[in-house]
Amino acid sequence: MNNKIKKKFIGKRYTLILFAFIVLAIFMFLLNRSEKYNVQRIYGESIHARREFLHDTVENLVLDINSTKDNSIEMYKTMLDSDFPIVKKNIGQRGLSYLREYVGTHNMGNSITMHCGYIAYNSRDYDVIEDTLSLLPFNWEGDESVFDQAFVAYKKVEFSGTTYVYGYLRVGMEESLERIFRGKIHGMKFSSPETNLVIRKILNYSGGSNYAACLVNRNEASKEGSYYSTESENESFRPFADELERLAHSGRSYLIQRIPGNDREQLVGFSMLEKSLNWVITMVTVSELIDEITPVMIGEEKVEISSLAVVPVGIVLMLLLILALFYCIIADQKRYNRNQRKLKEQVDFDALTKANSRQFGKEDLAFAWRRFLTNPKNAPAIMFMDLDKFKHINDFYGHEAGDLVLQGVVKKIYDTIRHSDVLIRWGGDEFLGIFNGLEKADVARFAKKLLEAIENLKIEYQGKVLQVTASLGFSFFLESDNDEEDVVKRADNGLYECKGAGGNTFFIV
Repeated sequence: MNNKIKKKFIGKRYTLILFAFIVLAIFMFLLNRSEKYNVQRIYGESIHARREFLHDTVENLVLDINSTKDNSIEMYKTMLDSDFPIVKKNIGQRGLSYLREYVGTHNMGNSITMHCGYIAYNSRDYDVIEDTLSLLPFNWEGDESVFDQAFVAYKKVEFSGTTYVYGYLRVGMEESLERIFRGKIHGMKFSSPETNLVIRKILNYSGGSNYAACLVNRNEASKEGSYYSTESENESFRPFADELERLAHSGRSYLIQRIPGNDREQLVGFSMLEKSLNWVITMVTVSELIDEITPVMIGEEKVEISSLAVVPVGIVLMLLLILALFYCIIADQKRYNRNQRKLKEQVDFDALTKANSRQFGKEDLAFAWRRFLTNPKNAPAIMFMDLDKFKHINDFYGHEAGDLVLQGVVKKIYDTIRHSDVLIRWGGDEFLGIFNGLEKADVARFAKKLLEAIENLKIEYQGKVLQVTASLGFSFFLESDNDEEDVVKRADNGLYECKGAGGNTFFIV
């Protein structure tokens, strides 16, 4: 009898041990799948955050390029207007000899290769008298549109049957921009050494061999001056051909693609086309590749396993399993929330100035617009700010000095405004402000206070003291607005009114 009881007890004991192993196996399986699913979720959101970071960085750089280009063209036009009376008088007296001397003087010692150029032709039959740079096409018949292609700014003088055209060459301006942004991009710092920023110039939108030239390559300067091809032996990996097609269609292209022969990493990138220069600005980084994971579901099979718990110990083990799973869920959620906060900080704040990013600003502005539609009395003051003559600081002291000025101005603004106010770096030296509760009657007092704080800011750089002023445009939401972009446009118009008045002032639209 004792042997029977002993065998029965031993049988139950082995059953409990087996059940414990089964429960443990289920627990380990669920823990493993939960971890993988959580990794996939964080991984996907990490990829999205990286794409947004690449997009904002490239878009800000394109805005900076456009701003620098427009300022250069305005400078060229101003110089031509200033010299025109003297040039016209001397051409009338000395003709081509003076024009050669004038253009030669402007090209000597200039950092831009062939900064200026000129053309002389017969005003009646368009016979070319002199075109040393071959700016005119063969058999030219007077089509003056070629002047806009050759020059970014030019003047015409007609005298004694001869037309003289002179000005600043487009190729010279492009070389100047290339040199400026090569220095700026090579000076940029990123958290990952594999992150790269490249500028290419498209030579042929149809693609093919040598369809684009490399102007700037941050990580591999030796490739600057080389050419790219859309042709590839691997039909499954044609990044340049696919990118060119998307750029021609929409002016921008995202890239998430596996690297041939590399099972652990993939490329994540964003490209944007600056059409007037035919420049493609591309930012790319390398991301770890993980296998696609499908969330695990436990169905009736789980019920069948749990039905084996015929003794109290099994119930205790199941309770322990539930508690363990609950603990894992909480631990995973905490880990997920912690990673979410880190990702949000990277996306919501500008890396240089610590002001809010443009992506964050768009969302906050849209939220303010929706709140206004619900209650029109909740109309925050919207400010568009631009630093006066900021390009002068970059040109004369370098972009490092410009970065210090931007950081100093943002810190001074934060010291002046309330914690509830929002400051956004919109692009370059442009900032957007959202000031809830600021009434129109108080805008003038607030604007003067802000302008005075910025004007009194002194930034030391290499033994010199740098100072800037700002122009501020203010506006408010209107019930006639179509969306939140309308108030930004009005504030921007107010900003340009300030620029026209010489800067260091504000204007309310």
